[in-house]
Amino acid sequence: MPCVCINQPILISPITPGSLDVIYGTQDKSSSPYEGMYDYYYEYSYSVLFIDKSYLTGIPSGATINSFNFEVYNTGNGTYEENALTCYMAKAPSSYTQLPTNLRLNLSSVTDTAWNADVTPVFIGSGINTTYIQTSADPNRNWYPTFDVPTSFTYTSGTSLVISLNSKSGTYTPGTSSYPRWTGQVLSGTQPRIWCQDNRVPSQGAFVDTHVVNYNSTFRPNIRINYS
Repeated sequence: MPCVCINQPILISPITPGSLDVIYGTQDKSSSPYEGMYDYYYEYSYSVLFIDKSYLTGIPSGATINSFNFEVYNTGNGTYEENALTCYMAKAPSSYTQLPTNLRLNLSSVTDTAWNADVTPVFIGSGINTTYIQTSADPNRNWYPTFDVPTSFTYTSGTSLVISLNSKSGTYTPGTSSYPRWTGQVLSGTQPRIWCQDNRVPSQGAFVDTHVVNYNSTFRPNIRINYS
């Protein structure tokens, strides 16, 4: 009789490490201040970015997102440090095409119970330090130094990605047109709730993670997502 083999090992194809560039556009957010995912001019700032699933088809399902970069444009040399960033990330099911109303920086909603049931935010870390150094040898436009994701975050095919960054450093970088400008797509008119950002001066204090965000959906910053 032929041998019947059972309990054969299941071969899983390994994921080749790579990166995906989500390019919305080539415009620089040049309004004053040069706000983006966080703002070098103000002491405190935050932003939340919703990346629709249609832009993420190049990431293999089951891949671990381990870092990301944002594209910036700078007209002068300088060192720009953020040393107290808090980050949350989440996957949103395919039924969602934008951020919910009354969203907190920790990616939960005050009023949208369906969002809270469907989306589980992952706390990536606080006190994160990242420094961007622009030198004369660099091109004016480049990818911001790697922003590490120390917490294991696994991507699932068909889901959208949400990233929240909250700068609590209390410092700013003096300058004028040399501020790094975030590169992406500048829009006008009413847009889906895909991006939000705000700033504060020292007397107002840092934003808490439960702060309810304000929407400014007329900009989409380019992002590079690195996975393995």
